[in-house]
Amino acid sequence: MNSNEGPTAALAARAARGDRAAFDALLALHGRAMLAVARAHAPTPADAEEVFQESAMRAWSELKQLTNPEKFLAWTCSIIQNAARDRGRRAKLRAAAPLPELPAPTEEPSEGKRRAILQAVESLEPAQREVIELFYFGGLTYREISELIGKSVPTVNLRLADARDALRGRLHNHADVI
Repeated sequence: MNSNEGPTAALAARAARGDRAAFDALLALHGRAMLAVARAHAPTPADAEEVFQESAMRAWSELKQLTNPEKFLAWTCSIIQNAARDRGRRAKLRAAAPLPELPAPTEEPSEGKRRAILQAVESLEPAQREVIELFYFGGLTYREISELIGKSVPTVNLRLADARDALRGRLHNHADVI
């Protein structure tokens, strides 16, 4: 048995009942380990402190959900890992190259087609629109999309297939587009 399990369980139980001093004591007891996890998982060293702070605030607000107070450290470390993963995804999206400008249409029918496609894409459900944009406009592979959105490659494949079907249905008046 870890020597911190007894104090951890008692402090976590008190903190779950709203005792801020108990929560502060938990951070003092486990803060170095939690910060090490943040440093290991944050996209950059500069992000580690922010991930740690965000995770501590989230842990405080969700502490009542912790069913095993003796598992406080493991539970908080999972919050830190998820926060770091989310921050990494957001950073990757921000760092992505902007979409290239579409060339000016040379004839009227192609402009109509382009507008129809863009309107159809915009009308998709958010999850479908996301994978269409990342795959077709962003040029990402299934695996890259999977890592970026935190879903499995088969889920990405299924979402793309569903999105293509939805686009075909929306573009039925523009048969020459699909």
